[in-house]
Amino acid sequence: MELLVPPAYDLLWSVAVLAVLPLTVFALLRWRAVPSRHPVLWLLAILLLPVLGAVVFLAWAPRGVGGRESR
Repeated sequence: MELLVPPAYDLLWSVAVLAVLPLTVFALLRWRAVPSRHPVLWLLAILLLPVLGAVVFLAWAPRGVGGRESR
């Protein structure tokens, strides 16, 4: 039986998922804790664009007490 993809691709995708999953979970936890003006749009961005949405949210969302305010 011939493999359709090399086994290295399975390893690569596993590493990618293990890197993206904690970032997405962290962004979702911050999303719940931080009030924002457009919570549904942030949620959709985080879930539909896992890497880009999470990074943008963590960079631009308002911080809690003692942190940076929204830009």
